[in-house]
Amino acid sequence: MTDERLRQIAGHGWLTGWKAIASYVGVHIDTAKKYKKEFSMPVHYLPGGTPMCLPREIDIWAIEYSKRAKKPS
Repeated sequence: MTDERLRQIAGHGWLTGWKAIASYVGVHIDTAKKYKKEFSMPVHYLPGGTPMCLPREIDIWAIEYSKRAKKPS
């Protein structure tokens, strides 16, 4: 996806910035960053480093993560 296309879609249903992402997930900003780093939460970056994601992707990630976490060893 081109940088221009990413700029166009930011704000059209996308969560843009750590504050918006953390608010959607219901956690502190630092926790959202931890989820991205340690648990592969799906976050994309605009040119310049602004994080963004689709709520749908977060929902799917949360469901899949909870399924993996509940599996017996």
